[in-house]
Amino acid sequence: MVADAHPNQGQGHDERCRVEAWQALLDELGYDVDVDGLSDPGSTTATKKSQTTAKVFVTGTVDRTTWQAGRKAAAVK
Repeated sequence: MVADAHPNQGQGHDERCRVEAWQALLDELGYDVDVDGLSDPGSTTATKKSQTTAKVFVTGTVDRTTWQAGRKAAAVK
């Protein structure tokens, strides 16, 4: 879900922290996600919805543009 993430159980601590931070941002924006640091289908779906809302390229992967759009949306909220 986060750029260069591989949704498997072998996620490293840093990757899991990044995923959890993104999930927390999605949750703050009102998306229904589990904030647990695990890349899962629900988080990917919420990411795609947020990308659609932000009018950025929809991939389900969190890249720099997606992070910026999420932070901007949270600042406006």
